Amino acid sequence: FSDFECPHCRAAYPAIEAALHQVKLPVAFVRKTFPLPSHKNARPASRAWVCATAQGKGSEMADLLFSEKNIGAEACEALASRLSLDLGRFRECVADPSTEARIEADMAFVRSSGFEGVPTVWIGETKLLGPRPTSEYVSVIERSGRGERPSRTWWPLASVLFLVLFLFGWGWSSRPEAAPVAPAPPPA
Repeated sequence: FSDFECPHCRAAYPAIEAALHQVKLPVAFVRKTFPLPSHKNARPASRAWVCATAQGKGSEMADLLFSEKNIGAEACEALASRLSLDLGRFRECVADPSTEARIEADMAFVRSSGFEGVPTVWIGETKLLGPRPTSEYVSVIERSGRGERPSRTWWPLASVLFLVLFLFGWGWSSRPEAAPVAPAPPPA
């Protein structure tokens, strides 16, 4: 999940691309765009990417959007021209309400997945939030390719649960237990 204007996404992009080229496994790369409202050019850039994707040049447009400083609407059209896209189709696509609907659908999907921020990269069952070094992306891709599941750090939770149950319900109390009282003898 990314925003083309986000500085953290821009920092992560080269490492992700390098990792995809380093691994020797087939990788299905799926991009979901999440233009943050605080980034004024993120929405036009997302539209440009969707429309370049429609013409088979989404990856190339993403490369340019992450590397260029100016990614406003006019700059995006210039990028489309650099990629030799059909500019008539590109302009129609940018203005088409279905393009905005596609971006909104991506955003809804991202929110439904437990969105915490951008960039977020899912590799198998492993979620990586924020920029990471290339070596980490490679390692996670290779582990996922071997069918390894992410390690779950269960012991801190189990320790806390055990401590809570032990202290407050299963066998130890800060109050000493009263000794059982024998029944009083019958009066004589």
